[in-house]
Amino acid sequence: MPDEISTLLKRIGIFLFLVIIFFWIYQDPQRDESGSIVEAGNIDALELFAGDCYKDSTFALVEGESKPIHTVEAVPCSSPHNNEIANTFPNLASKKINIDIFEQMGDICFSALSIYTNDSENTSQEAYDSFNSEYRLNILYFPLTDLEIEADPNKKFSCVISNNDSLSQNSVRNYFSR
Repeated sequence: MPDEISTLLKRIGIFLFLVIIFFWIYQDPQRDESGSIVEAGNIDALELFAGDCYKDSTFALVEGESKPIHTVEAVPCSSPHNNEIANTFPNLASKKINIDIFEQMGDICFSALSIYTNDSENTSQEAYDSFNSEYRLNILYFPLTDLEIEADPNKKFSCVISNNDSLSQNSVRNYFSR
């Protein structure tokens, strides 16, 4: 009987240990009343909003190559991060015939980037060069699977501004009006 109790206690201990690890790893980020992330946590990439920042090294789409992405570590934009969501879209508003869907997403994301960074006709070439040397625009597309041959215009996508080389502690929102 003592061996059975000891075995049961060991199993319960292992189970509790695994539960604690699960909740520690998959801790959701905390948001304030305005929706801004104020405390880091793991989040499904589908739940990111415009203005959210996160640390990650993979993207759903990087220069035509697909990579799986599921959860990311969302952080306040004042914390070290290498990605920032400029905008999210539930789908393409309309699919233009004879134009690649990813090209359409790219056009939409460039417009979103311009608005998000407060680009204007007064922006200097030097400011553009500085921005482009530090950041790039990526499209986060959901879900992109190995079985998917053609992109679906009815799926969600996000426009992500990524730091090329390092982690940043600043948001790029209104970058060109600083």
